[in-house]
Amino acid sequence: MKIFVKTHANLGPLNKYLDVEEGISVRQLLCEIGISEDLVFLIIINDKKSDLDSLLKEGDSLSLFPSIGGG
Repeated sequence: MKIFVKTHANLGPLNKYLDVEEGISVRQLLCEIGISEDLVFLIIINDKKSDLDSLLKEGDSLSLFPSIGGG
C-alpha cells in the first residue's frame, strides 16, 4: 500500500510516497526507514495527532516532528 511520509527538522529530508506493508504501525515504519522512535515527539496522520502504535492505511499522510527547542 502507498502512504505519504514527511519528516521535519533533524528527522531528515523525507517528503515522498512509500510502499509499505498493509497494517504497518508507525513504530514499525520508523524502524524500516531508520528513524529512532526516541527522536519523534509528534506524529500526525491525516491532520490528527497519533501515536507510535497507530496503524497506517492506504493513502494515509504521515508527518513526523522532533522535539523543538530554542532560545
